[in-house]
Amino acid sequence: MSDTLSLRIKKELQELSTTLSNTPNYSIPTPLSASSSSSSAVAADVSGGLGNISGNINYRGTTPQVVDSDLTITNVGTLNGARVLIGNFDASKDRLGIDGATSGSSPDGVNWNYDQSRGVLTLDSANALSSDVYQGLLRRVTYANTDAANPGAARNIQFSLGNLLANPENGHFYEFVTNEGISWTDARDGASNRPSYLGKQGYLATITTQAEQDFIQSRVSGNGWIGASDAAVEGDWRWVTGPEGLATNDNGGTGQLYWRGNNTGAAINGRYNNWDLQRGEPNNSTDAGKPDGEDYAHIVGNANAGNIGKWNDLPNQQDYTNLGAYRPQGYVVEYGGLPTDSSPTVSASVTLNFTGAVGNAGTPAVGTSTKVPNFGGTANPSGFNTPEILWRNYGNGADSGQNGVWGINYDPANPTNPFSLNTDSRLTKWIREVRDTGWEIEGLYDVDNNGITDIFWRNYGNGPDKGKNSVWFMTFDANTGIDVDVSSTSRTQGLRPIEDTNWEMEGVTNFGGSSGPQILWRNYRTGEIAIWAYNFDANIAGTGALTLDLDRSRTLTPNVPTDWVVEGWADFNNDAIPDILWRNYRTGENRIWKLNNTSTGNNPYFNDADGYVITPIADTQWEVADVIDFDADGVADILWRNYRTGGNAIWGMLNNGDYDPTKTNSINTPPVTDTQWRLEGTADFTGDGVPDWVWRNYRTGETNMWAMKRDASNGNRYAFDAGSVIFRVQDVTWEIEGPSPSRDIV
Repeated sequence: MSDTLSLRIKKELQELSTTLSNTPNYSIPTPLSASSSSSSAVAADVSGGLGNISGNINYRGTTPQVVDSDLTITNVGTLNGARVLIGNFDASKDRLGIDGATSGSSPDGVNWNYDQSRGVLTLDSANALSSDVYQGLLRRVTYANTDAANPGAARNIQFSLGNLLANPENGHFYEFVTNEGISWTDARDGASNRPSYLGKQGYLATITTQAEQDFIQSRVSGNGWIGASDAAVEGDWRWVTGPEGLATNDNGGTGQLYWRGNNTGAAINGRYNNWDLQRGEPNNSTDAGKPDGEDYAHIVGNANAGNIGKWNDLPNQQDYTNLGAYRPQGYVVEYGGLPTDSSPTVSASVTLNFTGAVGNAGTPAVGTSTKVPNFGGTANPSGFNTPEILWRNYGNGADSGQNGVWGINYDPANPTNPFSLNTDSRLTKWIREVRDTGWEIEGLYDVDNNGITDIFWRNYGNGPDKGKNSVWFMTFDANTGIDVDVSSTSRTQGLRPIEDTNWEMEGVTNFGGSSGPQILWRNYRTGEIAIWAYNFDANIAGTGALTLDLDRSRTLTPNVPTDWVVEGWADFNNDAIPDILWRNYRTGENRIWKLNNTSTGNNPYFNDADGYVITPIADTQWEVADVIDFDADGVADILWRNYRTGGNAIWGMLNNGDYDPTKTNSINTPPVTDTQWRLEGTADFTGDGVPDWVWRNYRTGETNMWAMKRDASNGNRYAFDAGSVIFRVQDVTWEIEGPSPSRDIV
């Protein structure tokens, strides 16, 4: 890096990269020049299920708010139900619904209803329906709290596929099967022979914690058998079904031993039990024609048989004519935990907080650049990572082909200069150089979902690597910091090449909730558009973890004349599938292609009827600076900059429509009339959920950042809050490639 940046980084922080620069491979452009490992790609085996769950959201006020509009269901064909459960539930305050309605029905035949006494939203259909139907409804699930002043502690919102609820403690499912008078052995066989539940095999329930007991107890509608017995050795009570039943030689027997003796006995190794000791159970009674005693356990569901929820021992079968209170009404089946289970993820949860910044409320639209690049570091106490700016030098000077990362500090108490360069040697440093400047950074996406952003490359040059593509999996070491993963098990790899460099990589994101990234391609000679779908399998080490899925990779039709430019790939209709924003810089027209996640049929991913026109802007000096969901309503918005007048504006977009005048405004305070200032990207650099701006002046070399806000005094519109110059990089061949990489080489 030359001039001022060279002095600041090369001299003051040169020691930060000593370890890296002394390694033998520092100047070698591999792994970008590596041959593609996916030229004969075979799709990885992906179990799928519930995915893309956001993890944490913040809530304010009393208005219903979508819990997770990014939720996906993959590799599950059909469903006839789903459940949403509130953990840490408060019946007086909590409400779940779909689009705010606590009950209703969809055109597809799914009925939903919120049980306010239990905090459970049930969705059911008489017939099995495509999982896409349930995915669409679950993305619209809303939470509301009726007490804005005192909402209580954080809630855990648990999503479950199917018509059973998952136990948040272990992810297992339970049901009570009614079968009056059934024997224990028949119940055992009946449980194991029931159809598997979303790939999980059933068995008589084994109860090993109080939380599991409480979860089951609320679902027992009568005396019900469970998977415990002392038939092998009298007084040695073991779990003989399920995962615990597979334990061998546990205290000399088969099955997990948890209790020894009768009602005066004791737990083994502190293992959980819930015997009705107050009623003297277990007692191995031999009364009333039970010569073999009572060797099988059940949960009490009839108050005349004992304390509700407690355990009692009974014989396998007996005449209940005079013992009606003890007659079994059925048995409790548990699903999950067996080593033979091969199933999708059927339950996942979102933590809902009431203590975060108001700006965090909502989930940003898929494909927008709201999420800040994170190449490493540790989250602060509020859970916010130190953000970074990614640089690449495309010049021909001494720094040609160098790459670097800046960690960015934010100080809200300093309104004059809120942003500064982080001097932590692990966060502000050089990363591996790539001398061939034909290699351009074209995408930032966390492929392996480890919280660290990965880097996608394409070579547009004329050298030996022309047309090659690659991905850098990034790592973070507590001592050396940010780096490219080039270990022996590295997943950093070449991707399938495209020799025709008229094909440009327009974006990398997660399309339709699949297991890996998707790449959007545009050919600016032929007008073609294509989507490449990748599978990622975290269980595979090395480059075999990321493979091109040919079955889901498609060319879209129709071709689009090349005066139409792809200006964004983000979700404009809140279905968690990124759509394409087009702009014609000859006519000023603008259009959106609403995409779908159908990978089969005559025209997968796009149908002609799903394209629509939005308001044109005849002045073609207005350029789309970024596509970003500035209000976190799940719908992408459009940020504009005029490179003739210096004007800036935001279009707040309507779901599946044009811009919303109530969320649309010019941003002229402060003015930026010097059109050498280019808006290089947007992302949340302050941790308040509001996208901030990164500027670069390609005349003076200055780098500036704006903290943005939602202005409550002006209809909550997007507005400038505070900003400052971070540093001057006078060598203007250094370009900012993150947070928003593009082909706009200056």
